[in-house]
Amino acid sequence: MRARLVATFRTSLVLAAFFSAAGGLALAALSGVAALVAVTPRALVRALARPPLALILAALAIAWTCLSFAWSPYDRPDQALKLALLTPLFIALPFFAGQLDETDRARVRPFVIFAAASSLLFLTIEALLQAPVTLSYKLDVEGYAPDHGAILDLSHRMLSRGAVPALMLAGPAALLLWRSGHRAARTGALVLLLLSVFVAAGFSVEANIVALAGGLALAALAWRFPQRTLPGLLVATSLVLVLAPFLFRIALSVLPESLIASLPISWAWRIEIWDHAMTRIAERPLTGHGLDAARAIEETVMLRGMEIDLLPLHAHNAGLTIWLQTGFVGALLWAFTLWSAAVWIARRTVERDLAMMVVYVAGVWLISVMLGVGVWQEWHHGALSLAIAGALIGSRAKLAGDLRRSR
Repeated sequence: MRARLVATFRTSLVLAAFFSAAGGLALAALSGVAALVAVTPRALVRALARPPLALILAALAIAWTCLSFAWSPYDRPDQALKLALLTPLFIALPFFAGQLDETDRARVRPFVIFAAASSLLFLTIEALLQAPVTLSYKLDVEGYAPDHGAILDLSHRMLSRGAVPALMLAGPAALLLWRSGHRAARTGALVLLLLSVFVAAGFSVEANIVALAGGLALAALAWRFPQRTLPGLLVATSLVLVLAPFLFRIALSVLPESLIASLPISWAWRIEIWDHAMTRIAERPLTGHGLDAARAIEETVMLRGMEIDLLPLHAHNAGLTIWLQTGFVGALLWAFTLWSAAVWIARRTVERDLAMMVVYVAGVWLISVMLGVGVWQEWHHGALSLAIAGALIGSRAKLAGDLRRSR
């Protein structure tokens, strides 16, 4: 089993570097297949013998979210099937990473660094040179019409999506290099952080910049408070989920029109989306409009001389999307899941390096789904799974079976 786990994670991390550079969409399949290859009957029995409450609540939250498709106006069940079938695999993959002993983790760690460094380097070159590789692929392979402006915009959107998993892997990789103590390795860690800044800022997506800054700030907080930061982040997120419509209503009500008018178009558009999402939430606050309902809600408005969608695929905020599609019931189930996970983690002794890596990854992901990407999209669920697995591989704690003894 050990040899298979090592080979699985090595292969997955090498492929993750290429898939991130290609926009990240294949990361869902990669993480799912990796979990299937890694699983054994013994590991499955150990995982399910005494499931923590957070895992039970997660199953209930997933079940309710999938069930909500029954009253959704959208007619394709793709997302419900993906949530039901892939999410358990995404949860399992970090568990299998925790089964590796220190010797095996040491054999996989260089691949964590490779995955982050190679994807960040490629994305940086694409950002600096106006996406020559991606542009060529879309023109010569996918056959897009030679409209340079439109294709460049499409390429930037794809690359900005791929930046999310690359940024999540960058934190564990940089810490692995830094803690070696060697001057060259520490220089490499700083280079990775510099590349992360270029990648976050390189594709005109402000959410990536905020996600990177937030992840680094949380990692610094975890260095000072390794036992409290991750539980605190999960508790805070659970409260935001439950209170999202009320918090947004208060925040938007106090924003002066002059400030909104001065915002970049992407942020002014977000405000329109959030305001409309709250109007729709008020129509069905208890059960929501159903999974993927926003895909069937086609309403537009004029903003600064251009026509915009009021709900382009999702509400561009995890809390509002969960409320919109699954209602108060769904928001409460997901909040209780996070709260229970926070309690489970708080009762365990967590090594400082592990706390910093996991909270960085979680911070980048949470900020991304709060400001940009859709909360149900499976490609970044797979990226999160692989990045947390990378953090566990980077840890020096005795992880086999658990995160060490409960206090």
